[in-house]
Amino acid sequence: MNIVTAILSYHHVPSGKKEDLVAAIKPKVIICLGKITFEMVSHKVTKAFLEKLKKGEPWVEKYPSDSDIYIYGVAHCGSRGIANLGSLEIMKKTWKGIKV
Repeated sequence: MNIVTAILSYHHVPSGKKEDLVAAIKPKVIICLGKITFEMVSHKVTKAFLEKLKKGEPWVEKYPSDSDIYIYGVAHCGSRGIANLGSLEIMKKTWKGIKV
């Protein structure tokens, strides 16, 4: 099973080639670390990104050009993500909400 974590490398892929990258990998799930990456991959503008994550709920959308691929938006891993969410337990709950 292919899972893609969309991080800064996705930002560096030239416009128009991002879809080619996803089509070549054919992931079932794309995990986006942070709001900006989630919005870039999903083509959706989010409101209250952190507020939803603080409830332990990841953001989820279908990939725009392939509805079989799910995109999840979560906080960055590590101390800054934990600080943004308020606790490690909330981060764990959010990540456990990713369905593969």
